[in-house]
Amino acid sequence: MADTPLTPPDATAASLAGVEGESQYEALRAPTKRLGFGFILMLCLANIALWFSMQPVIIYLLPSQITAFDSDPGRQGLYDGLVLALGAFLSIFSNIIGGALSDRTTSRWGRRAPWLAGCAVLSAGALALLGNATTLAMLFIGYGLYQLVVNGALAALTAVVPDKAPDAQRGLISAFVGLALPVAIVLGAVVIGIAVRDVKTGYYILAGSFVIVSVLFTLVLRDTPLPREAVPPFRLGAFLRGFWISPRANPDFGWAWLVRFLVNFGWSSTLGSFLFLYLKNAVGVKDPSGSAAIAQIIAVAMILVSSVLGGYLSDRFRRRKVFVTGSAALICVALVILAFFTSWTTTLIAAVIVGLGFGAYLAVDLALMTEVLPSARDRGKDMGVFNIANALPNALAPLTGGLVIATFGSFEPLFFMAAGAVLLAAICVLPIKSVR
Repeated sequence: MADTPLTPPDATAASLAGVEGESQYEALRAPTKRLGFGFILMLCLANIALWFSMQPVIIYLLPSQITAFDSDPGRQGLYDGLVLALGAFLSIFSNIIGGALSDRTTSRWGRRAPWLAGCAVLSAGALALLGNATTLAMLFIGYGLYQLVVNGALAALTAVVPDKAPDAQRGLISAFVGLALPVAIVLGAVVIGIAVRDVKTGYYILAGSFVIVSVLFTLVLRDTPLPREAVPPFRLGAFLRGFWISPRANPDFGWAWLVRFLVNFGWSSTLGSFLFLYLKNAVGVKDPSGSAAIAQIIAVAMILVSSVLGGYLSDRFRRRKVFVTGSAALICVALVILAFFTSWTTTLIAAVIVGLGFGAYLAVDLALMTEVLPSARDRGKDMGVFNIANALPNALAPLTGGLVIATFGSFEPLFFMAAGAVLLAAICVLPIKSVR
């Protein structure tokens, strides 16, 4: 990591490792040129398109298909957890391998653009397969294939931030990138949850929008090619060993990874995976799809405010950790409210609180992560390892949540468990040394 205004004066040489010897290649240099609003907007839209292709599948389409295949509420939660867990486990390998291979890509179109465009097209095919699924087995196969390819695109897109964003802009740019998830959730709520109730049509809309926006972004990206001589010969052993980033040698990377894992576990084990079933089976609303859409829209309205404000203030005051800690604490409060009170009113109150917390978290945590990367040469691979902290909770949390729901027949223990995980995340921010 380069010495920046956010790097404390006592940063050690080890914390700044990985830069020497890499600056001779333009693709590996630390970015210094400020990015224009047009590029930032297209980066945001590309992330929105990716998450828009993913979130409505998890929140609306898969649960709707599962409830059509099996009428038992307990088995519905278990099947939902199992299919999401399978996809998330596959996404772990796709993320890190896709990121590492994009680091080694020497095409004339750059390192990230070919992976983003190619994986977007393959993702569209997998979504079409899901839209035509007629059995639970087809859902498992289609969703597994989809997660394999969409996370290849995610790995390439995530690496664009450390590739292109200068340190002085990373808080604001991360805020815009962080807005992609909540905006995608709102789009999913409006388009899939409310306007389009046909499952097959919904999948086709997601597939088409992802391909179109991804290809347009690759034209704007102007990805810097990496010369062939900059890439060392491929050796399988060294390639596989590179995925292990020692938390002892890179403690800040390890703590930041753990923070993201715990926050995502808290989110994925509750609102991220089971909002539809919670509203249907616990709260007892008449229209769980429409009610989930309303709750998501309220949360996103709060996210839009707190994300931009949090990113701007973290750049302005040159602080990351206090914003991540405070936002995690707010998410914890929302989960505790849902654990104690089960009603439509408290769901809306929790949506406001979790939106305020999650917005600031999404903005500032990404900026923090890009500032603890061990090496400029391996940004794609390292961000792919970070993305495991997204994918692994998406595998473990829904499976855990499905088992808890099936065992206790209640959502309360699930919310308490999730709140504890997010509270622990707030504490784990404190040992990070190289970022203030």
